[in-house]
Amino acid sequence: MKRFFTILLITSLLISCDDPLGLEGDTVPDKLVQNSLDLFQGEVIGKSATRLDDIEVWKVSIENADGAITSLYWRKPFNNLFMIEGEKGPFNYELAPPLNVINLSTARFLAFHGNEQEFISWKIFLLASNDTRWAYRFTLPDGTHITIDAGSGDIIR
Repeated sequence: MKRFFTILLITSLLISCDDPLGLEGDTVPDKLVQNSLDLFQGEVIGKSATRLDDIEVWKVSIENADGAITSLYWRKPFNNLFMIEGEKGPFNYELAPPLNVINLSTARFLAFHGNEQEFISWKIFLLASNDTRWAYRFTLPDGTHITIDAGSGDIIR
């Protein structure tokens, strides 16, 4: 009987909470939403707390007037930019990350040697969690990648 009441109590508590297991995460700070819109103009179509590998981040997804979707990831609790991902094209826009790195159009030019080539997504990220070097990665339709050092512009692979 005691077990029944314990289960009933726990069930009641879980039902009374909006997010009993903490799955929805926190609310993305307004300043990070605005910082994201300053980097990529459009309409915010999603904002959430999530994890990339073992790192907690805020994710802000924006769709521009042409239908391109870009997501910006901000590391919690420091609120510094962790990654930017161009998830859906057309990729006919410019983006200059505030990371002391080359801009997107320069990275695209270097990756494809000035020849326009189709790619299905791109991202800029830290090469390793303990590294300070940034890299751009372009994903081609066949699933292969072209990765370049975002500081020097050298092709990594």
